[in-house]
Amino acid sequence: MKHSADSTSAPGARKVLFLLIAISLMNYIDRQILAGVMPEIEKDPVFGLLGDPDAKFWKNLLATAFLVSYMTSAPLFGWMGDRIGRRWGLVGLAIIFWSLISGASGLAISFNMLFLTRCLIGIGEGAYGPVGMALLSDVFPPKRRGFVIALVSATIPVGSAIGFAIGTIVAGSSLGWRWAFYLVVLPGILLGSICYLMPEPKRGQSETQPVADRSVGPWEAIRLCLRIPSYLLSTAGYTAMTFCTGGIAVVVIDYVYERQGIYELTAQSYVAASANDSLKAKLAPLEGREYHGADDFKHALRGQLSKEELGRLWGPLREGSRLAKSPELGPVGVYFGGILVVGGLLATLAGSFLAETLKRKGIRFGDFLVSGCGALFGLPFLIALLYVPFPYAWGMLFLAILGLFLNTGPVNTILANTTPPAIRSTAFALNIFLLHALGDVISPPIIGRVTDRFDWTSAFLVISGMVLLSAALWLLGCLFQKRDEDRMPQLLASN
Repeated sequence: MKHSADSTSAPGARKVLFLLIAISLMNYIDRQILAGVMPEIEKDPVFGLLGDPDAKFWKNLLATAFLVSYMTSAPLFGWMGDRIGRRWGLVGLAIIFWSLISGASGLAISFNMLFLTRCLIGIGEGAYGPVGMALLSDVFPPKRRGFVIALVSATIPVGSAIGFAIGTIVAGSSLGWRWAFYLVVLPGILLGSICYLMPEPKRGQSETQPVADRSVGPWEAIRLCLRIPSYLLSTAGYTAMTFCTGGIAVVVIDYVYERQGIYELTAQSYVAASANDSLKAKLAPLEGREYHGADDFKHALRGQLSKEELGRLWGPLREGSRLAKSPELGPVGVYFGGILVVGGLLATLAGSFLAETLKRKGIRFGDFLVSGCGALFGLPFLIALLYVPFPYAWGMLFLAILGLFLNTGPVNTILANTTPPAIRSTAFALNIFLLHALGDVISPPIIGRVTDRFDWTSAFLVISGMVLLSAALWLLGCLFQKRDEDRMPQLLASN
C-alpha cells in the first residue's frame, strides 16, 4: 500500500511544475512549426509537390509521420516509465534527441528526408509524453491535480501558437523556412540538460489514501485501463476531438492563407502552368476577373478543365495566379497564433476551474460535464468559420477554440484520478496511442485528400461531425466518474 498522510504537495513540486510547463511548451512549439511553413514546403522545388495532384495529401502526411512514431513509441516508454528508477533521465534524453532532430528537419533536401526527421521527432516526444504527466501526478495530490494539469495543458494552445508564429514569420523572412527549425535546437538542449539535475519523486507519494500496489505487467496494465469506464470514455471522446482539432491544427494556416488569397489569370499564371495554346483557349473565358479565395478560383477552373487537367495544373495555377495584394503568410500565423494563445489559454484554465467548481459543489462528474458541454458550444462556431467572411471569421475561430479547448485539463485529470500510480505512465501512454491512432494520425491525410479532390469547405465539414461524437461520449462518462475515482485506490488489490 502507498499512502500520503495529507493533501499537501511534495517538496520541490513547484520546480517540477515549472520545468514540465517549459518542456511541454517547447514540445508544442516543435510540433506546430511544420504547420506554419506548410505553404513554403509545398512551393519548394526540392520536394516536388507543386505539380502533384495529391500535393496536400502528401504534405499533410508529414504530420501523420510524426504522430505515427509518437503514438507507437509512447506505449514502450510508458511501460519503461512505470519501471525504471530514473524517469527524469529518460525525459532529458528525449528532449535533447527531439530538439536535435527538429533542427535536422531544416536540413532536408528531399521529401523522404523530411518525412524521416518527422518520424524521429515523434520517437523523442513519445518518451516524454506519458512520463511527464505521471511525474506531475506523483508530486501533487488529487485535489490540486486538476489545476496543475490545466497549467501544463495550457501550453498546448500557447506552444502551438508560438510554433505557428515562428514558422510563418521566419518562412516569410529573408532567412527562409528552414531557419524556423534551427531556432528550437538550443532551447531544447538546455531544458533536457536541466532534467538531469532534478530529484526523482517516489511513485504515488501524493495520494491521500492508501493505494494498493503490486507489480503489473504491460498487458495486464492495459487490460486494467480498458476496464475503467471513465478511462475508456474520456479517451474515446478525446480521440474524436483530436481527429477534428488535430487535423485542423495541421492545415489551418494553409486554409486561411488560401481562403484569403485573391486570384486572377494573368500571363504569370500561364508561365507557371507551362500553358500551351490549347490550355490558354480553355481558360480564356475566366480572364479579367478576380477570384476571392482558392475554393472560388478552383470551382471556376473546374468548369473549364477536365478532372485530370485540374488535378495536374491546380497547384501551379493557384500559385501563379495569386495576386500581390493578397495577405502575406506571416500575418496569418500571427493572427491565428494570437487567437490560439488567448482563446486556448482562457479555455484550458476555465475548463479546469469550472470542473473543480462543480466538484466542490458535489457534482463529482464535473470533468466530463464541462468537456461535453464545451464541445457542443464550439461546434456551431467551427462550422460558421467556413462561411463568415474575414475578418469576422477570426471571431468565429476564437469562439470555437473557447469551446473545443475546455476539455484539455479535465480529460487528463480523469485519467490521473482513475488510474493507480503503478500503471499511470502506461495509462497515459495508451491514451496517447489511441487518441492519435484514431485521431490526428488519420485526419490530416483525409483533409488533404478531400481538399485535393473537392475543396476546403468540404474537408472541414467532413471532420466537424467528430466534435458531436466527442460530446456524446463525454456526457455519457458523467455516469461513471465518481464510481471510478472511488474504486481507484483498490483497483490493483481486486484484480
